[in-house]
Amino acid sequence: MKKIMILAAAAVFSFGCSGNDDNASGTTSIDGTWKLTALTSSQPTDANEDGVATTDLIAEAGCFDQTTLVFASNNTFVYNLMMPGTTTCFPFTANGTYVASGNNIAATITVEGEADTQNFVQSGNTLTATVPDFYEIEVTVGGETTYESIDAVLVFTKQ
Repeated sequence: MKKIMILAAAAVFSFGCSGNDDNASGTTSIDGTWKLTALTSSQPTDANEDGVATTDLIAEAGCFDQTTLVFASNNTFVYNLMMPGTTTCFPFTANGTYVASGNNIAATITVEGEADTQNFVQSGNTLTATVPDFYEIEVTVGGETTYESIDAVLVFTKQ
């Protein structure tokens, strides 16, 4: 039997932004708060061990729906990630910088001395990022355990 369990979701970051102004091209301003509204993995997992595997990590693991990105007009942002634990959610906050070019946003945070950049594509009031190796899962088949990296797509919606 194949048992899949999320081991770590904190290895990567994701961003979102918010604001109320639209520019002349119809693109929503990046400034403001963006909330993570969809987090879809490349393969189904049963993180909450309810017997139902799904690709919807917000429904499966909880907590992620409290994740936000807050972008400021001075090209800085705050990343507020809520990670699922065994019995509670754990907050992680990081400050970063971003560069916007058309519909593309490159957001960078530095954690423990290492810079990590995530690229987003903005479409109206959503930001979307595809994150390779978003987390690792433990896979046990016939008593042998291995680990697999799972990709994910993150969607943030402007608040």
